[in-house]
Amino acid sequence: MAAGNYHGLAVKEDGTVVAWGNNDLGQCDVPLELSNVVAVAGGEFYSAALRSDGTVTAWGSVSGYGLDSPPATITNVHAISAGVDHMLALLGSPVVTIVRQPRSRSVVMHDSLMIGVGAVGSGTPGYQWRLNGIALPHATNQWVAIADATPQQAGIYDVIVSNEFGSLSSTGATLTVTAPVPEIHASVGGTNEVAGALAFTVWGNANANVLVEASTNLADWIAIATNLLNTGAWLFEDPERSIYRSRYYRVRY
Repeated sequence: MAAGNYHGLAVKEDGTVVAWGNNDLGQCDVPLELSNVVAVAGGEFYSAALRSDGTVTAWGSVSGYGLDSPPATITNVHAISAGVDHMLALLGSPVVTIVRQPRSRSVVMHDSLMIGVGAVGSGTPGYQWRLNGIALPHATNQWVAIADATPQQAGIYDVIVSNEFGSLSSTGATLTVTAPVPEIHASVGGTNEVAGALAFTVWGNANANVLVEASTNLADWIAIATNLLNTGAWLFEDPERSIYRSRYYRVRY
């Protein structure tokens, strides 16, 4: 992330940029074609981005100070910084360098997410993502996308970044996938009461196994029923509820 005088910038996992705040001079108008960004900087009324090929792009109030046309000799940029009306660049070797490591994530099962990396070097770097040390097929972008997270996709993700001058591996990012908490909708003596038995509906992910437990004191729990949520919902009935003066229920995966 970076901040100008009255605007902010952030790099997303997929290498695109979002900007917000004061936009009087177009400093928040991110170029539509801008991609493969690894770092951003904010000036007084302008914004700048460093791309993975080591080149720099600026927008906003840039024409009066030459900010829109960095010197042609500037290549292999590894970092940028913005002043009020000037910019600085840290030059490095053409060898690929990782400037933003993948970060660990924790998501609920079936969520979607991206894990990304920021790397710069001569030319556009190549990428090969791995899960627990095994190369993932077709995972050759600046990020790896997971559309429907499952426990099988949990583990340690890292990426090998390379260009014509060499390659290196990122640090590992741990992906944790947890089961969602089931929702319980209950009523006593209402439309969910079936033939004198307490009944309530359990909502959760389809094809998930759920366990119903009961207690009379909220301390000692016993399992009384299990079910596979074929359609994501289950109408549970407890025919023994009349035996107890009070009975408490909980549902878990």
